[in-house]
Amino acid sequence: MRYQVELSHVKWKKCMQMQMAMHCAPVLAGLKPSNAVTLDYIDSKELIQSLAGSDIKCGLIYSGNGKCLWLLYREQQVNQYLMDSENQRFLKHCGYSSFQIQNILYTLKNRYRLYKAGQADFPHELGLILGYPLCDVIGFIKNNGQNCLYC
Repeated sequence: MRYQVELSHVKWKKCMQMQMAMHCAPVLAGLKPSNAVTLDYIDSKELIQSLAGSDIKCGLIYSGNGKCLWLLYREQQVNQYLMDSENQRFLKHCGYSSFQIQNILYTLKNRYRLYKAGQADFPHELGLILGYPLCDVIGFIKNNGQNCLYC
């Protein structure tokens, strides 16, 4: 893939806009319901301001060590995806009792905090919230992140 070789030679300026473009282009373009991006803490205000007036929302998942993990999402698309009965069954198995994005973010934030503190396993349901097919999320869990067909 030639573009990957060319991208590796570019001297990227590390800024919030570049991070969003690199990690969140599919959600910004309306092709995916959500994406996650890690930004420096000082970029959080700029992130919130840059999304003002758009239909893209952001939810803080975790902050620590000067970094913030944000979920950028289109609420209607995420809620629609999470209405699938199999997705709800999986989320219920993970300890979720509500399937509205605001309630899910609250629970995910707590589960991610426990993970970062070394008190719980990684909350793999994040993959489902990011719009990955349930079979891929389950396969990732069963294979411990190994043996994927495509990266």
